[in-house]
Amino acid sequence: MQLSFRLGVIFILLAAAAWGLGGVAGQFLFQFYDVGAPWLIAVRQIIAGVVFLGYLLCRGENIWAVLQDKEDRKDLLAFSFLGLLGAQFGFYYTISLCNAATATVLQYTAPIFVMLWMS
Repeated sequence: MQLSFRLGVIFILLAAAAWGLGGVAGQFLFQFYDVGAPWLIAVRQIIAGVVFLGYLLCRGENIWAVLQDKEDRKDLLAFSFLGLLGAQFGFYYTISLCNAATATVLQYTAPIFVMLWMS
């Protein structure tokens, strides 16, 4: 096997494990600490943004390039608030109400409901 293929498989496995651990960690915080879903989502997104921007800066990328075009700014804001925030809030709010397993099942059935709605 090629090295890039193996590395891709490793990254896929790590991403899946991180996703699963994120839900369980959220459930742990909701059950044993007085943490709310909005706080957890805000902290997660800020940390992820800082890590991602730090990575881009280390590579010498222009992190302000996405803000140059007005259409890109609109798309970024729409994706941030409607897509990313909606998915994160829905997932972690569901965990705060019941558990990580139920939230995961509901999230993975969402594309089915979108397809049914569009049909």
